[in-house]
Amino acid sequence: MHVIDKDVSACAVEIDGHRLGRGPVLAVTDYQSEWSTLFFEESQAIAAACKDGRFYVDHVGSTSVPGLAAKPIVDILVSAADISVIERVSENLKALGYTLSEVCQEVPRHFLIKYSCAGNFHVHVCSSESAWYRGMVDFKHELLRDSEFSRKYSELKKKLVKSSSGDFNLYAKGKKDFIERRLDLLNTEFSVSRLLAHQKAESDRARRLQIKAFICQAAVALIAALSVFISDHRALYGAALVGALVTIVWALTSRKQKRHRSISDQARRAVLLMGGLGIDLSPSYKIIMADQFTASVPESVGCLEGEQFSSRTSPGCKRVCEMIEESSYWMRDLQRSSAKATGILLALLVGGSAALCLTVVAASDAESTLLAARSMIAVMIFSLSSDVLGQFLAHRAAAVQIDEIFKRVALTSRHGHSEPDTLLLMSDYNVAIDSAPLSPPWTFGRRHKELSRLWRAYVREKMKM
Repeated sequence: MHVIDKDVSACAVEIDGHRLGRGPVLAVTDYQSEWSTLFFEESQAIAAACKDGRFYVDHVGSTSVPGLAAKPIVDILVSAADISVIERVSENLKALGYTLSEVCQEVPRHFLIKYSCAGNFHVHVCSSESAWYRGMVDFKHELLRDSEFSRKYSELKKKLVKSSSGDFNLYAKGKKDFIERRLDLLNTEFSVSRLLAHQKAESDRARRLQIKAFICQAAVALIAALSVFISDHRALYGAALVGALVTIVWALTSRKQKRHRSISDQARRAVLLMGGLGIDLSPSYKIIMADQFTASVPESVGCLEGEQFSSRTSPGCKRVCEMIEESSYWMRDLQRSSAKATGILLALLVGGSAALCLTVVAASDAESTLLAARSMIAVMIFSLSSDVLGQFLAHRAAAVQIDEIFKRVALTSRHGHSEPDTLLLMSDYNVAIDSAPLSPPWTFGRRHKELSRLWRAYVREKMKM
């Protein structure tokens, strides 16, 4: 233990006008392994002195985090579900040399201190069901979980020690904003904004995997198409082996893509319920849904709900309709753009096949005819295997279906956003989006500015009505 020397590292402590004797100078030292031993010994003494009531003792604060620089003061959290136990514990602690420093009736919480050459302790006695208790425990676990956050906290404390000139109040005030920002971030873990961030991350991951799956699919199709030109047995066996390996990669990639897509769709439905109707999900369902998220999301998501939806209506049927209207407007255009892109690719393949047909007809010798016929077969194999036609038709069908949803919003609005109409609209919207193929990642970026401009103009026109 870092021994506090009376002449160098100790000073008089005065609280509420009462002189308590000598206590530690405000200083941050490197982590000491003895702090955990001090906590254990003191917790045993507290348990022995406070037998009249059920309570729990936790080591909190910076001294509870291995490797973290801290003031040489061990913070102890004593919590009880029964509020009546708090005052009894506080009284019993006085027999161990503790002095009551603060009483907060709102929490409720009692704060006691003890400074001695054997060790320095701050004890917080509170209800285990209070937000204050939860904040103390959550902040400790954030320090344990995030080494970078722990490092920043350590640096902040060292700076505050220098700038506060030994003033404990200034030091505590300097840490307050840092701690509250982290706790506020934790409180948004299951918020609509956080769900939107997860939805976007999962959807983006699914789109990237879709491209990889398409590349694998196209590679297998290309191998199959080129095989018609291979006459050497060994080369043909090699091509078959490569094709089999690529097929395995395609199957695994497709499976992952479908999982990320499913998670994204589930998050979207939750956003409509929570952000649109204002219906909160149960904590157990939230944690089940959160456990499924695997795509990484930045710690801070900003005001994503406000950025994602222009609607500022209070939660209810009207807000749901406005959210669906905006989302379907964008999704309709993205599906149309995707259909156009796949249509161009399909046209190139059809044109290539037509050109090869003309080559076969125009060929004058058998060898040229055979080569052209093989090339045409290769193009047809590639077209069918990569399912370009299927993708083209799927994007077109999705665009039509989502367009119908977009038009139905106006009909629902004319009927006063009745709950049955809104719920049916929401159900049909989810079915349409769930069944729609994902648009390529570059489609959104290419159309974003133009769609934003048109949507803002549309909203302005609606406000005039």
